[in-house]
Amino acid sequence: MHSSRNKKSRQEIVAAIQKALADLPIQIETQEKNREVIIHLIGPKLKAMVSAEPQDTTPIIHWHSAQENLQRVPGAWSSINTYHYRKATSVVSTWEDLIATLRTGFLATIDGTAFATPVEALPS
Repeated sequence: MHSSRNKKSRQEIVAAIQKALADLPIQIETQEKNREVIIHLIGPKLKAMVSAEPQDTTPIIHWHSAQENLQRVPGAWSSINTYHYRKATSVVSTWEDLIATLRTGFLATIDGTAFATPVEALPS
């Protein structure tokens, strides 16, 4: 089980994410600031950002810069920004769940199931 409590653990989280997404066309960049690691994930049609700080107990994924309107994808995002449908958020309970959620979200962008037609994305 991963934790973000110390630098070694945060490095293990980054390595686990890199390994889990290695077969996908995702570019991963990390940025270290003090005791925080910011992980930027750049996919073909969607980007994500994860921050790992020592006090984090619930990992959050910030999905952004979608090239098309997002729709619900089970196991991917918890909520979609309903103003423009190009951002979403995932709140997961463990770092292991975070890795599975990243994989599900990026796979959905690759196969196209993450994106809604403009009519489907409009509120009813």
